[in-house]
Amino acid sequence: MVAIDLGLSVMWGSCNIGAKDIYEEGNLYTWKEIVAKVDNLTAIFAPIVIPNSMTCDLAERMFGSGWQVPTKEHIIELMQNCEFEPIWLGTKFIMKATGPNGNSIYLPLAGNRDWNGAKAKGGFYWTSTKAIEDDSCAYQLRIYDQIILGYNDVDVCQSVRPVYSAK
Repeated sequence: MVAIDLGLSVMWGSCNIGAKDIYEEGNLYTWKEIVAKVDNLTAIFAPIVIPNSMTCDLAERMFGSGWQVPTKEHIIELMQNCEFEPIWLGTKFIMKATGPNGNSIYLPLAGNRDWNGAKAKGGFYWTSTKAIEDDSCAYQLRIYDQIILGYNDVDVCQSVRPVYSAK
């Protein structure tokens, strides 16, 4: 994974988690698979040391310190400050996001898969932020006929694009 500087508050991963190249879709994950598995109360009162793999999200577990699943605020910043352009890359239809500094990332439209195996068309990218509208949902970047901040049930499988911050 390479961190791409788009001129935003965080750098964006060059590809989806599970992909080896910018045009590959990568893996689809439920929201429960991407967030830390230990809540703050458990971490404070646990009688034993909690393994790091239980207190960090999927991006940090896979790529190390500084990497994370983007927050709702990171997605909003991407949407508000980047130009989005649908393009064909090889044989795939992909959304190109170009930042204020002219650098770009490519967001494959991998769809999503619900608990019954039904698949939706478009691009769906998890955030690490739980939705306030419905406590069984989390926020997502949704790319289809428009690009919006939406939310979906935490048991739906979707793409993850990590972000990097050296802070």
